[in-house]
Amino acid sequence: MILGVLLTCYSTIANTGRGGRQVPTSTAGIYPAEDDQDPEYREKRDEFLRGFFGTGPGGVSPSAYTSALAAARALPPSPLLQGRRFVSPETLEVVAPWTSPIAPPIRNSYGGNASARIHTLAIDPINANVVYTGSFGGLAKTTDGGVTWRYLSDTWASQSISSIAVSPSASNIVYVGTGRDDYAPYGVGLYRSSDGGTTWHRLGTHFAGTYIRTVAVDPNTRESLATVYVANGCTDTCGLSRSTNSGRTWTQLYQVHNGIYDVAIDGSTHPSTLYVTQDDGTFKSTDSGQSWTPIHSVLTGSRNRLSVVNSTLYLLGPRDPDHNLYKSIDRGGKWTQIPTKCVDEAWSCAPPPHTGIGFSVFAVDPFNPNVILGGNQALYRSDNGGLTWTEIEPWYGINIHTDQRVIAFSRTAPGVAYDGNDGGVVRSTDAGQQWTNLNQNLPGALLYSVALSADGSMIAGTQDNGAVFSSVGAPWNMILGGDSYHNLIDPNGSTWAYSVLYSRRSFRRFNRETHEKINISPAELNNDAACSFFPAFSMNPASPTHLIAACQHVVRTLDGSTVTSADGWTTIGEPLPDPVNATYEAPSNSNVIYAVADRRTVWVTTNADSGPAAVWSDITKNLPGGVWGITVHPTDPQTVYLACDSGVYKTSDMGTTWIQQGLPNLFYRDVAIDPANPQHVFAASFAGVFASTDGGLTWGNMSDGIPAGMIATGLSFNATSRQLAASTYGRGVYIFNLGAPPTAFISSSANLATTSGLR
Repeated sequence: MILGVLLTCYSTIANTGRGGRQVPTSTAGIYPAEDDQDPEYREKRDEFLRGFFGTGPGGVSPSAYTSALAAARALPPSPLLQGRRFVSPETLEVVAPWTSPIAPPIRNSYGGNASARIHTLAIDPINANVVYTGSFGGLAKTTDGGVTWRYLSDTWASQSISSIAVSPSASNIVYVGTGRDDYAPYGVGLYRSSDGGTTWHRLGTHFAGTYIRTVAVDPNTRESLATVYVANGCTDTCGLSRSTNSGRTWTQLYQVHNGIYDVAIDGSTHPSTLYVTQDDGTFKSTDSGQSWTPIHSVLTGSRNRLSVVNSTLYLLGPRDPDHNLYKSIDRGGKWTQIPTKCVDEAWSCAPPPHTGIGFSVFAVDPFNPNVILGGNQALYRSDNGGLTWTEIEPWYGINIHTDQRVIAFSRTAPGVAYDGNDGGVVRSTDAGQQWTNLNQNLPGALLYSVALSADGSMIAGTQDNGAVFSSVGAPWNMILGGDSYHNLIDPNGSTWAYSVLYSRRSFRRFNRETHEKINISPAELNNDAACSFFPAFSMNPASPTHLIAACQHVVRTLDGSTVTSADGWTTIGEPLPDPVNATYEAPSNSNVIYAVADRRTVWVTTNADSGPAAVWSDITKNLPGGVWGITVHPTDPQTVYLACDSGVYKTSDMGTTWIQQGLPNLFYRDVAIDPANPQHVFAASFAGVFASTDGGLTWGNMSDGIPAGMIATGLSFNATSRQLAASTYGRGVYIFNLGAPPTAFISSSANLATTSGLR
């Protein structure tokens, strides 16, 4: 969930919200926390996410993406790797081609230290200090209660982990499902380990291209003939599958449109009682899934969650805040609603006219079922079965990040519980009354972009942790909260960096030495009828004081270090008909500016220095749409590369003709050029980083050293340090050192390289 508050780390201005509670906002005090409850805002955010992850209109089908992924893995290594190869994270003496220079965590985020968003987690049934977590960064494991973490999935074809199940009868056996619902790379199936995650085998490849929502192991069966259920979703027809031999072979029990949402098993009966939820309601089977009985009609919004605790069945309907949580003590015969009345002054309660909290996740303490934990933006606790609730921390709390995704109690260690949220993992040892942040050593960050300076300092845009800054390799520090995409830094290591969040009023200049933030939002954009969810923002890599911002108007300043929101910006031509999502000024000619509007049309002006008199020309021609990034050749303003859903496109004649390059259908999000060797071109995609040494005619795989299956979202080439930075949606940033600089070079599109793409 994207927050509607810009939380700064250095100063706050209190706004009054629900119940008179004072909450922090940005230094400008411009965004209310209710943005997340605004239907128009949510629709715009969801449209962006569907587009970014390729699941919206005009995206790439699962089958086309799967084929492209296989072709990408068959590419030869790029010669730019210079024979270097990745060995393993544990082989410290071996220098990998790519390094991850930023140590965890993200500091000063909501709830303190932060990491990647946790989608799912599972606690070892014997040892509550052993926990597995799943995120866009992959599968991680701790054996010491979250003090240290290690990723186990670096070689997998997907790092998008959706579900985890540890065998109740053999805790060394772990099942992990891949994929994510609407916002994600497509899943590649199910993995199984029989040694606690040391080695893995991929099972059920027929699940590839779907989202494995739940994996459940029948506690009344024993390995190696365990009965395992998989519930999956897809755009057509998925459903519930069963294996009676620990995942070696599978039988689909039935199919249903949109698939199954959750599965729960009651092992107190023989055979075990099986429960599932789907769009039509909640169903029960007492014969291992051969026949089904409806036990609850569908709740508003469906997608309901299930849990069985001490043979009591719990059902959560997250889309109905006033009728949210139910329980049945007779296996679905009768239901009792658990009260979820809104807590006075709680910010994350459902907005009026609702009176309920509106949980999206919950967990019941197996040692004391009166203790229930529920989460939405904040985390709540009841110790009397739901009669009253306490808000443990608000969404901007001390230890707990906003947006709870999964909560689990240990079934063997009284009081131990874990919570996964948009900022990582927290742990409680007193049944949820107090929580400890576990992200100090958990690498992870959902980055949309990165901008690299010559001294190694970086600024990046993240999902839900705002604009983050790293000073010469120090841990990330959140400098503005919310969600951020196009962020820039002077490539030569001087004082200034720049950021923008999800509003035309959120452009900021950041002083790297004093940490002062100044609003430089162009007044010229305020009257535009439409703006991209993330407004376009870019910097000329050869002239770092040249900044461009855009909604429908494209505006420019030639001195970004002194501009203010009131003056210093010049309008370039007439407004474009659609909101602009990417811009780029030609490094060798300030008269030439390219702009991408609505991710489908490409425009150019060749007289930008004329300001309002500049003329825009549509050069889209036969481009397919889904255009996210644009990068201009360092010395030839007529040569341009586009990063598109369906491929990399190049023009050498200012858009008269376009040629598709690279492997198709890999969701390309950025392109960078080595300004000292302009034939060396790099592309960031959902299959990693690719490189060409001949201007895009042929490509090689450049990803060795970045976990397989990792989404690369942005690139930044710094000409001075000769380093290429790649941002990933899961593990933060990776750096590749291309060697000593040549005797002559042009300042690069590093930081701003990424500027090329929609961040």
